[in-house]
Amino acid sequence: MSEFRRKGLGRLLVQKMLDTVKELGLDQTELEVNTKNADATRLYQSFGFVIEEHKKGYYSNSGEDAYIMRRCVT
Repeated sequence: MSEFRRKGLGRLLVQKMLDTVKELGLDQTELEVNTKNADATRLYQSFGFVIEEHKKGYYSNSGEDAYIMRRCVT
């Protein structure tokens, strides 16, 4: 799926999700990202998400770790 990388699709999806969260009147949102996915982590941080937790063995299929990231909606 490398043909879809670096096209702005992830940024578009995150922005749409944040718009929807705001429309719903929620004050914060949360997501999880594999700790090995540095590109996704940087993308989320560029939107103001902050790493709040490091969950060891979070993904049951691989045993890999995840970051729980949160952002207040403004």
